[in-house]
Amino acid sequence: MKVILCGFGRAGQEILLQLLLNGTCGIKDILVFTHQHDENEGFLSLLRNLNLPYSLESINRCLAMVEAFRPDYLISAYYRTIIHDRILEQVDYKAINLHPSLLPAYRGCFSGVWAILNGEKE
Repeated sequence: MKVILCGFGRAGQEILLQLLLNGTCGIKDILVFTHQHDENEGFLSLLRNLNLPYSLESINRCLAMVEAFRPDYLISAYYRTIIHDRILEQVDYKAINLHPSLLPAYRGCFSGVWAILNGEKE
């Protein structure tokens, strides 16, 4: 099985470690898309140390790379870009998105704070 992980920060790092450490997943290849940012240095360091393929380019600009990789699944964990349909089509929409907010009402950074400030009950 081939997996694309679109990740950022500690959440991306933890998801990657779980995918790699859980031998029952049957993952043969992982391709990672992430972002260059001071808060992401831990994740980037892990990727370099494990010698895993990754790109700092938005996945939406890398359709040819995604097509060539031929992924089975896509996992997005705190990724900072909305992934376009043409990318999701490459995995037949077999994708998981982990985002800490009530979508679509609170997109972007600090979404939980805005939900609290606005008095949301859920």
